[in-house]
Amino acid sequence: MDSTDQQVKSSLRFSIVAIILCCLLVYGRTASFDFIWYDDQVHLFQNPYLTPPTWDSVVHLWREPYEKLYIPLSYTVFALLCVIGRLPQPVAGSDSGALLDPHVFHAANIVLHTANALLVFWIIRRWVKRDIPAVIGTLLFAVHPFQVESVAWISELRGLLAALLSLASIVLYIAGRKGDTAGAIRPAFYIGATLLFVAALLAKPSAVVTPLLALLIDYMIEPRPWRVYAKQLGPWLAISLLLVLVTRGAQPVPSYAQVGILYRPLIAGDALAFYLIRLIAPIQMSMDYSRTPHAVLASHQAYFDWLIPVTVAIGCVLARKKYPWLALSGLVMVAGLLPVLGLVPFVFQTTSTVADRYMYLAMIGPAIILAILTSKMSQRTMIGACVWLVLLSGASVWRAEAWQNSRALWARELPTHPDSPFIFIGIGHSLMFKGDYAAALAQFQIATKNHPISPDAYFNLGSAYEALGKLDDADAAYQIAISQDTSYGKGYMNLGNTQLTRGNVLKAMEWYDKAHAVTPKLPRLNYNVGNAFMAAGKNDEALAAFQREIVINQDFAPSYVNAAIILANANRLQEAADMMTKAISVGAPKASWYSNLAYIHARLGKVDDARREAQEALKLDPKDEAAAYILKSLSK
Repeated sequence: MDSTDQQVKSSLRFSIVAIILCCLLVYGRTASFDFIWYDDQVHLFQNPYLTPPTWDSVVHLWREPYEKLYIPLSYTVFALLCVIGRLPQPVAGSDSGALLDPHVFHAANIVLHTANALLVFWIIRRWVKRDIPAVIGTLLFAVHPFQVESVAWISELRGLLAALLSLASIVLYIAGRKGDTAGAIRPAFYIGATLLFVAALLAKPSAVVTPLLALLIDYMIEPRPWRVYAKQLGPWLAISLLLVLVTRGAQPVPSYAQVGILYRPLIAGDALAFYLIRLIAPIQMSMDYSRTPHAVLASHQAYFDWLIPVTVAIGCVLARKKYPWLALSGLVMVAGLLPVLGLVPFVFQTTSTVADRYMYLAMIGPAIILAILTSKMSQRTMIGACVWLVLLSGASVWRAEAWQNSRALWARELPTHPDSPFIFIGIGHSLMFKGDYAAALAQFQIATKNHPISPDAYFNLGSAYEALGKLDDADAAYQIAISQDTSYGKGYMNLGNTQLTRGNVLKAMEWYDKAHAVTPKLPRLNYNVGNAFMAAGKNDEALAAFQREIVINQDFAPSYVNAAIILANANRLQEAADMMTKAISVGAPKASWYSNLAYIHARLGKVDDARREAQEALKLDPKDEAAAYILKSLSK
């Protein structure tokens, strides 16, 4: 090996180590963070198919969408992490109550993001052919505050995984060149790239942009004939189109989130202006910008903001002969954002058209521009770029601190975005978890005021009213939720719950039937149906309902408790004991659960077990009369 080869390898090793260290320095602390009461409960610690995961539950996630999302590969990875991070008790100080170690999931996000940064480095280095400019460009991708949400938010493992597979497919596609002028690709590389692309789509539908990114990036490095791109990437585009049609059926966009087709270019222009401004000056970053299409049009910003991206585009066109890479890199950014610009309505527009995580892959475009600039300009320019990256890194570290837990996130978000309904919903969730229902109610009232068209806000408002015993007010809130979204299964279910609380079993069952019609496998629906059957004295039907709930939601302890009570009353004592033991193992046990288990074991003649469980009940509640009576009876 000559000295030149040695220098090249040393430079490459240094570049890789530098990228890894920068990712760890900026995001390493997030490994100690908690879950967030914003989608983490949906995807993980309240996901009935992952608490705990089983082969059957994972297979189900491959067969059917969950929460209107078909991302089976991401849920499979989540399932694996759930197995690794399973805990007997929640992490001390956690406000999620999850029997999962959040640090396992955060560490996975850091690993995925670092791997993505290394793949971006490979792509940029292939173009600029110099390590230091490639590292500088890669670090813009890696440490910009736009990326914090994707790395620090556990739920966005989906996006990171999809990005990893998309980037890997692009790398394999480019690396498979045969080097001839015809632009042919080695079959093994093409098949591998295609399989990775399909896997990316199964991780998150946002990977539909992969064919466009592959085309633009490959064209920048070394153009192939357009007929070659049509032949090689045409099948990828067809797969993308098919997925878009399927997922739009699974995730219909509510009509209240849509605007007329003539207004959509204005919405897209506003979104591009938003991203361009924060790309240069990342200020007032948020997890909810509340820039819905109607809000943007009402503020009249959209009628002027489009001038920013149009001006930039004109500049790129005018400079295309001297700086052709500038326009192509800009197109890479636009391609990365294309599905979420608002040209085609998408579900999150009920909250906002723009979000930091949408810039994840789109950041490749600015990263390429910075790398090329630093490779062509003076040393002073390179130093200036490094200073900017240091400032961006500091901003990302500060931004990441907001994601420590739900309380920290809401505290950081509220002063800068006081009109965001989802911040108040998040604060309300935390208060509901603590049992402070009156304070939670106040937060949900603000959320509905700030966002009067929000089924989630009204559902949570109803939940707080119900917890406070204000059933009529709860019904009114739930009715608004289902009127805004007729497929909102939880709203129907809770209307059944309020009727059951009043003792109206038949009316409750009517609402439960409606909930089942729109969401057949809604978590806790069978549990509530079981309670209704118990109230009607139909214990066999109730037991069957609780058993169905256990199949769907294996970590929901009350289903085991109620099933155990029915089994004990039917003298099926050993089955009852097994059910109650399971309840204690999967939930935060109550004194009554231990006293019930002690009673069952006493009837089975297991005196030592009964005595031990009665003592556990009294530790939790010294006034538990049933446990005290059992101990007294056993001492005779």
